Amino acid sequence: MIFGEKIYKLTMVYGDEGDYANGTGYLSGAVNHAYIDGRTYAPKGTTIFINTTPDDGYTDSRWFLNGTIYGNDRRIFDMPDQDTIVSADFEFPFYTVQFEVENDYGSIKFNGDTPFNYQLKLQSRNIYTLTACPKDGYRFVRWETTSANIVKNDGTFIVPYCNSSVKAVYEAIPYAVTAITDGGGSASASAETAAVGTEIDSPDTGYHFVKWTENGREVSTSASYNFTAVADRTLAAVFEADANPSAVHRITVIQRLP
Repeated sequence: MIFGEKIYKLTMVYGDEGDYANGTGYLSGAVNHAYIDGRTYAPKGTTIFINTTPDDGYTDSRWFLNGTIYGNDRRIFDMPDQDTIVSADFEFPFYTVQFEVENDYGSIKFNGDTPFNYQLKLQSRNIYTLTACPKDGYRFVRWETTSANIVKNDGTFIVPYCNSSVKAVYEAIPYAVTAITDGGGSASASAETAAVGTEIDSPDTGYHFVKWTENGREVSTSASYNFTAVADRTLAAVFEADANPSAVHRITVIQRLP
């Protein structure tokens, strides 16, 4: 330092009140290779080195020079011709979270949005809300995660301290499908196919199949009616008697002419 040269105050703060940033990290530096961790004085042009030491579970995201974000990642600057305050932000680190849906049976709402099979960069310890949205005919079963206990039963999601994935698992709802008939044949819906359809058995002798109805409304004229069940259903098979065979006409000879 040159005798008579003007010096300026250099203050290092961390946290809103000029102290530790709520236990999240520590800020220090060096002026002319002399270590400081609070306040000192230096003339314009003095090279200032900045050191940041995050606490466990935190990272140093950015640092400021007189309240302005300083873009020099080398954490070094020259003392300006004014009193100067250096400050640092310490925060939870960010990690990648992959969201997946099994078998395309539904989707996931993330804080109200509805993306599908995507990933986000999220800050650890932040809390979000996940909503499982099954398609018609399916129901939500469970969340599968690579990190334990990060999604609660109510969908509360807490970002862990690592890259992770969250999968929504759905399954088909086993709806009851019942087949009935008023006669002329029989109809059935087996337990194995109830979720996807019902099939007719052979008509009785002298009858033929006409249609399937539900609550009196025609739903199909195919003997084998396949559908995706989205609710309990009762289907009636309608049979009709075959038409009478053609009448036989007879002629009786009464007298033979010569």
